[in-house]
Amino acid sequence: MKKCFLITGFFLMLFLFSYAFNLKTENQIEIEGLDSTSLKVISFPPCALKPERYTDYGLGFVADAREFYWEEYNGIMRAYVAVYLPSGAVVRKLAASLTDVSSTGDITVYLERQNMKTGQVDEMAQVGTSILPPSGARIVRKDSTIDHAQIKNHVYSYHLVVETWETDPFLIFHGAKIVYELSA
Repeated sequence: MKKCFLITGFFLMLFLFSYAFNLKTENQIEIEGLDSTSLKVISFPPCALKPERYTDYGLGFVADAREFYWEEYNGIMRAYVAVYLPSGAVVRKLAASLTDVSSTGDITVYLERQNMKTGQVDEMAQVGTSILPPSGARIVRKDSTIDHAQIKNHVYSYHLVVETWETDPFLIFHGAKIVYELSA
């Protein structure tokens, strides 16, 4: 009986995963060139973000399936999410869906790596709204000029940083994607 439930549960999860994987929505972050079988995509929802400091939890933020934003202001605010890519993969592009309604603030998403021995942090890519006038609409920003593009998990850990200057719900992160290529 227990074995039957396990097998049924496994196939149910497999079905749900395959359905979700093939589901398409109108507001996708479109990535060109994904017809190549060597290119892969990993996505990061807003609910995965974690504030930089424990004290930031007292400031109030929204992190649900649709958006991440700070409800209160305390200077430059950062939230992080770990990035897990296979060793040897080569990062090709960072894309993020953002909303900027602020006339004075900006939102920037960084892909960074940290040397686990020395602690040195290197920026690999960034996208943001600093060069755009506030629009109030979702925009997708992309960066395909990747520094330190090859993943080396034996030396580095990897993460995304969502940084806002000014808060309230005027600077909103809706999600990010990393396009990477597996070595042949």
